[in-house]
Amino acid sequence: MKSLNSRSIRLQSRPRRSLGLPAHMVRRRLLGVLSAATLLLTAVVVLRFRLLDPRGWGYALYWIHDTLYLPLIGYGLRLFWPWSLIWWGVGAVFALVWLAWFLSAPTLLQQPRLKITHYLLSRPRYHGLLVKAATWPARAGFPQTLLLDHLEMLWRIRADQTAGKREPNAAPLADLALLYDRLRPLHDTHHRLVALQLLTSTWVALRCFGGDDSALVTALKTRVLGMLTRRGEGYLLVTHLRHTPITLAGELAGFLARQDNALRHRLIGEDGETQLDAATLQRRLGNHFSERQTALFQLHQTLGRVLREPDQPGYQLDCHDPVSDRIEIAHLALLGQIECDCVALNALDGGEAARFTAWLEHLHMLRFSLQALPQDILAEDRAERLHAYYGSLPRDLDTRIAAVLAEQAARRRTDEHPFDAGFEQVWRGAWATADLQREQLALPIPDGGA
Repeated sequence: MKSLNSRSIRLQSRPRRSLGLPAHMVRRRLLGVLSAATLLLTAVVVLRFRLLDPRGWGYALYWIHDTLYLPLIGYGLRLFWPWSLIWWGVGAVFALVWLAWFLSAPTLLQQPRLKITHYLLSRPRYHGLLVKAATWPARAGFPQTLLLDHLEMLWRIRADQTAGKREPNAAPLADLALLYDRLRPLHDTHHRLVALQLLTSTWVALRCFGGDDSALVTALKTRVLGMLTRRGEGYLLVTHLRHTPITLAGELAGFLARQDNALRHRLIGEDGETQLDAATLQRRLGNHFSERQTALFQLHQTLGRVLREPDQPGYQLDCHDPVSDRIEIAHLALLGQIECDCVALNALDGGEAARFTAWLEHLHMLRFSLQALPQDILAEDRAERLHAYYGSLPRDLDTRIAAVLAEQAARRRTDEHPFDAGFEQVWRGAWATADLQREQLALPIPDGGA
């Protein structure tokens, strides 16, 4: 199964010419450089042979020569000769490198820069140096978007690789997620939401594959509390099916509060209830999951009805659409991934692998319905938002988490009911024997000859 996030891996395998500019733009740049060189050579010839009258059309050219060129050569080159060749040589090298980059498109410097960035990001011992080196330019006003995007892409590649391993290890994901969280001065609204999604998905992977990281939980708690609405000394716990970053952060805070009593006492319910006990919190999280699953099933039914009856009047999806209209379309994929992580956390806390598996099955059916919908059935904005929200789900990591949860549930059933394990072994042996007998009794197929 391939998710849309595997597209980042395919980007790595593209030929290098895809990183360069189109051929017509390179030709345009080369033409511009040749035009500038021709103008400069023409000016030198005019000055050398005095082809223009200094009191007429050539006044501006002679003024530039006497006022700018001669002082620059006199004070910058001849006054400190031959030591001035040092900085003139360095400047010439930089000029040649810039000219080569300008004419050869970004491939000249982009490949080394990407390799150095990938090398530093892949080794946790350099993460502290990387944070210091990236924070200072960001405070000076130079954006570091390339670093954050490369870090996010590397996390998603590692997540796909982790999902494909026989014995998955989520420790590399934790290192990258913590580094993304440490680069806080670089974050805008979009990157803060990316940080929340990376931390949440990594926390789910660690809980499923083993090795829960306390530093990751602390960073996640800080990020979640920063998104919640503050009321006095507490945090307002808002849960609603029309998802926003605040409502999803509130649900994550509920999962964190199950392991932290101090955080649970700081949460305030929508009805003003304080000092929430563990049972009440668990019941609210369970009810919210049931409502969410029902809404997803109703949305799939509505889309299926649209497919079966395309000639009927348009159906209203507002009551089933889980996405608030106030959310930008660029954030929808991140919200969908955070919601899927919340479902996985609910399944992990309740020990119910079937819940998460059923959720993924609903997502598969919903994506099929969205792909099969005619373009003119739904409004363009609504169809685009649904595709953006559910288009990247389920990820390869979600499928592997569901498989691990199902395996753990089967192992628990085997430990609790050893008779089922013996029956399963006999059943598998019977099927193997039947397959062997079918192979032995298989008759040769006539070749059709006389």
